[in-house]
Amino acid sequence: MKKAQVLALIITVILIVLLFNLDITHKKEQETKGSDSKIQLAIEKVKGQNPMEGIMMLTEIVDTEPENVEALFYLGMFSIESGQFEKAIVRFQSILSIDSSFIIAHRYLGESLLAIGDTIGALNELEKYVLVERDNENKQEINILINKLN
Repeated sequence: MKKAQVLALIITVILIVLLFNLDITHKKEQETKGSDSKIQLAIEKVKGQNPMEGIMMLTEIVDTEPENVEALFYLGMFSIESGQFEKAIVRFQSILSIDSSFIIAHRYLGESLLAIGDTIGALNELEKYVLVERDNENKQEINILINKLN
């Protein structure tokens, strides 16, 4: 009888731990969904009538979630669009330090470095991009740029 009670207690503890972890996972998923919808709203504002409000929303997301690569990516892209290449460089470098598999960041980092005159840095990033990019059209486009820079 004692073994059965111990076994029941162990199973109960395991179930409590699993439920607790499930609750934490669910909360994280809800936070991510909330961030995703905020990002989409911010993008709409940037492309619509309130660009600065949208940028501020993205900045707030990054302030509260510094590893949100999607928000960082859009901030980087909007920095390129507005000619703020130094800001774009910082954003794309941050993305790659968080997630080195976010390959497209190498391309836009390279293009941003090129825009400020850092040809060597640009070549380095663009070559990293071409090595892992699977889309042949994108690879060809960047290879043409690389050949012009060499």
